[in-house]
Amino acid sequence: MNERPYIQYQGKSKLAQKVAKSVNAHFQDFNKKSPDHNFSQQRGTLLILDRSFDMTAPLLHDYTYECLVYESVSSAEEADRVCSEESKAAKHGKSEAILDRGDLVWHRYKTKHLASAMVSINNEISRFVQENKNINAIKKGDQLEVTDLKDVLSTMPKYQELLSMYSKHLNLCQFVDKTLKARKFIDLIRVEQLIISGVDDSGNEVTNKDIIKKINGIYKSLHPDDHIRLILLYFTC
Repeated sequence: MNERPYIQYQGKSKLAQKVAKSVNAHFQDFNKKSPDHNFSQQRGTLLILDRSFDMTAPLLHDYTYECLVYESVSSAEEADRVCSEESKAAKHGKSEAILDRGDLVWHRYKTKHLASAMVSINNEISRFVQENKNINAIKKGDQLEVTDLKDVLSTMPKYQELLSMYSKHLNLCQFVDKTLKARKFIDLIRVEQLIISGVDDSGNEVTNKDIIKKINGIYKSLHPDDHIRLILLYFTC
């Protein structure tokens, strides 16, 4: 945009103030390094706000993998059941489902859109299987050279760990997707957007009557927590 905007921030927010000062320092540093740079004469306003002061933010649903897992899985016990369901590891006893930074798949995709995360995880599994042909050959009973066999044995623990991790997330993604469809989650998010924006997908203004009609259309299928959040969102806006 080649523009140096005026910077304004929410006065009561220390975080917004910190970000504003950092952005301003960036511009000042740029001016020192490039004093001859010609910015546009027109200057817009960069408004920096702290989302924690936005009353609607904590009420809205999100499409990210992490948010949807917490929306769909009600307890640690249910997470254990879902993650081990239909997996071979489940036959040898229950394993605890831990979702933290140690879980590379979780760390990589938790902030991604659920659909994107599902595609990426499937692609990773395909690459993983392709890169571990020797292990698959052993499982099929094929004979390998001694050197190949040594390499396979040295990677077996890591192979099993990754296989278990991928299996966990496949089961989790499928469970989340199934749960959200049953709860008409997409319809819920559309209603939320109607409430906070006041316009529909075509940009036409909606009335309270339109919003109430949309809410009535999905109300019976909603989770009790969603009832409360939707009511709070409606009266907040």
